[in-house]
Amino acid sequence: MASLRSLVASLANSQELARRTVSVTRPAQEQLAVPNCSAKPRSPEKLILEVSSKWFISEAEDKVVLGFSLEMAIELESGLQSLSQGDGDYYIGEKGSELWFWW
Repeated sequence: MASLRSLVASLANSQELARRTVSVTRPAQEQLAVPNCSAKPRSPEKLILEVSSKWFISEAEDKVVLGFSLEMAIELESGLQSLSQGDGDYYIGEKGSELWFWW
């Protein structure tokens, strides 16, 4: 979690708009067992983090692209930090493209 948080900070502090691709490890069944959730779990192979002028989440085939502004980078870093401290069950972002933090 700390390395992802560091990557977001590094991208946000870049002099130019930046983009990085991260390989995603499929979650274990214990991590996917959410009470009262009937949604089928999906796991992309790649996560692309992109500093952008706006917040967006797009999904295509085996990858998810998360675009965030410099301001949203702070919220993203904070969300990742809160997960490592056992906090969760809230989201950041805009309605329709929310990023949920669940522990």
